[in-house]
Amino acid sequence: MLLCALVIFASETLGMAQFNVGSTSTMDSDSVWKSAPVFTNLDDALAAKAAGVPVLRLDLSRKKLRVVPAELAQFTELKALNLDRTKIDALPTDLRALQHLEHFSANGNRITDFPEVILTWKALRFLSLGDNLIDSIPLNIDVLNQLQTLNLWSNLIAFFPASLGDLPRLSSLDLTINDMTAEEQYQLKTWMSTSTELFLSAPCRCEFDD
Repeated sequence: MLLCALVIFASETLGMAQFNVGSTSTMDSDSVWKSAPVFTNLDDALAAKAAGVPVLRLDLSRKKLRVVPAELAQFTELKALNLDRTKIDALPTDLRALQHLEHFSANGNRITDFPEVILTWKALRFLSLGDNLIDSIPLNIDVLNQLQTLNLWSNLIAFFPASLGDLPRLSSLDLTINDMTAEEQYQLKTWMSTSTELFLSAPCRCEFDD
């Protein structure tokens, strides 16, 4: 009964939002998906999808998944996905199906390599991978040309490509608690646009515990 009510509510809410977009010129696509229901249970999201309700926001944070569920690739209309503190260590390539994803967060996990699949999400605006074990940023990070916020705080990053400065819409870059010398921080600042707010810790060449 509860799931049925949730599906009905989601359908009505999204339908009203879509109706408003067609009738109100001031409402953009962002306000549509940001007002859509947030699904916090994968089974509920799958049931909603089966009922014809688009799942735009999915929050599976703190679920102790350890492995990203293969079913996530089914939500091709997804706009926002939260996998914070789920004990995952990688993202499967099947998630390249999420071509409409704009907001992705996977803070507080065990990810060691920057997930290559993220570079296929060309609509991405917000990316947060803080508190992981990532040691480098890919050279072609600038393919994410819609990216506005990039959070990579508390990782093991010791390589910072100049292509970070080629992200045309980037307004916030958080690299606090990473392994950077004063010279590297200075170089990074010369690459970045003055319109990008840059967050850095005191420079060091640090030894991290495994």
